[in-house]
Amino acid sequence: MPILVYAPGSRGDVAPFTGLGVRLREAGYEVAIASYDEFGGFVREAGLEFRSIPGDPRGIGATPEGQRWQEGGGGPLGTLRMIKAFRSHLAELNEGILAAGAEGADLLLSNSMAVFTAYHVARELRVPLLATPLQPWVPTADFAPDMLVPFQLGAWGNRAVGRISLLTGEYVMGAKQLGALTTSVMRRELRVINGFSSVVVPPLSDWTEDENGVGFWWPASRPDWEPPAALADFLAAGPPPVYIGFGSREFSDPARLNDLVAHAVKLAGVRAVVQSGWARLELNGDDVLTIGEAPHEWLFPRMAAVIHHCGAGTTAAGLRAGVPAIGVPAITDQPFWAKRLETIGASPGWVPFGELTAERLAALITEAPRHAERARALGELVRAEDGASEVVRRVSRLLG
Repeated sequence: MPILVYAPGSRGDVAPFTGLGVRLREAGYEVAIASYDEFGGFVREAGLEFRSIPGDPRGIGATPEGQRWQEGGGGPLGTLRMIKAFRSHLAELNEGILAAGAEGADLLLSNSMAVFTAYHVARELRVPLLATPLQPWVPTADFAPDMLVPFQLGAWGNRAVGRISLLTGEYVMGAKQLGALTTSVMRRELRVINGFSSVVVPPLSDWTEDENGVGFWWPASRPDWEPPAALADFLAAGPPPVYIGFGSREFSDPARLNDLVAHAVKLAGVRAVVQSGWARLELNGDDVLTIGEAPHEWLFPRMAAVIHHCGAGTTAAGLRAGVPAIGVPAITDQPFWAKRLETIGASPGWVPFGELTAERLAALITEAPRHAERARALGELVRAEDGASEVVRRVSRLLG
């Protein structure tokens, strides 16, 4: 039986597990990834088995509730908007997680979205479960989860809000028994391997050594990928541009966002590569080029700076490239990563999506070059880590 990796969510929730799956396969294990059909080709291209989870991640974000959630920011109100957006999808999502597990596995790995249901699948199958979140997930005294509280509450308060965050996750995922995954239960019955860098999130005061970040996990490499002629020509025609993209975020007024981004680029006096993504950006001109899909591993090192939504995977890709970043976070863990980028010196600052203006974005773009040297140094540190090897080591310890 294979190792089964649960990775529902957006592309950024799936991509790191393709590279991790390849590393596990190279170590001699069979690997299957369970996610939405939209990402099946992505998984199969990496040479991994794909198990389908029903649902349309774009469709959820495109609903009025989904757009209000993505544009409204975090905090308690943002959490309520998230619950409303996902309510109609929960039953089929949980059924898909259960069905993928029913096909059998020797070991389960799960991102933070699926772990509450995966916990019960593991108990049913009597196999180990490794929680493999891409963001801090175990409650800690060192900070509170940004998705609930955008400020600090002291050691007791931070840890309490972390526990509330777990309860919220169980509720959102329709858990039959709230409170099943307490911190003590997690440490006793499942193991947590955090897929982020200690360069970005240093070891925490109340986490065990095994719970601290092991390093980012990278999408499966595509060494044969070649850029479209328009992109290659644009890059060759002038100085490095800035990258602008919002990944899998979907917004209600793409025309307004296009105008804002175009004005910011003009005010900053820079060239820009704009990735259309689910936000439906579309700008073109002498100094601006809109592109479709392109591996960040190839694209980001050729940029002067990267402006993005601060999803965990995009944040990691920018750090690995060693270029300054500007965060425009909207939901969930995105404000956390935006703050971390600024704190470690890789970013001149960030602005919440709901407060974004052309003037604020242009000002941050203008300041970005001052962070180039620090970003390069951080990139060297991040590239020196090998988070996947630590996962392979721990899996080998479990399965032999």
